[in-house]
Amino acid sequence: MKTLVIYDTYTGTTEKCAKLLGERLQGEIHVLRVPRNGNVEVERYDTVVIGSYVHAGKVSRRIARFCKTNLQALLQKRVGIFLCMLDKPENLGRYLNNNFNVSLIEHAFAKACFGSELNFEKMNPIVRFLIKLIIKKAQPEVGLRPKEIDKFVSTMNS
Repeated sequence: MKTLVIYDTYTGTTEKCAKLLGERLQGEIHVLRVPRNGNVEVERYDTVVIGSYVHAGKVSRRIARFCKTNLQALLQKRVGIFLCMLDKPENLGRYLNNNFNVSLIEHAFAKACFGSELNFEKMNPIVRFLIKLIIKKAQPEVGLRPKEIDKFVSTMNS
């Protein structure tokens, strides 16, 4: 079975998670950062895992474009979706509904929130400032969620 793990990253956390999935998923795995033009031969794969960061409630524009362009092909594959975000896992549905086609969400075999890391050195100054304000006010749980990652891998490998 051939699996594509396609992702976009802002500060490197989503890339880290995508590579981790690449090591733990079964079969022939290709890990790819979504290209600028979004052109990927989805037809070559049996399974597609889509990963994105969330910034201001939105997933990566490249990931959104990839999903929209390839929607019909994705609906013919086993699909998993993971998001790297500061919010709680129980709010995942809200982010999925605001960023992905309903058909794709319903079709997805596995969906998960992998948590987040704060790599301030990779953020632009404005984003860094805003994130620090959010952290002070909301005090989110920062860090990757290994149990969510394990559960996602187990579901995708079954």
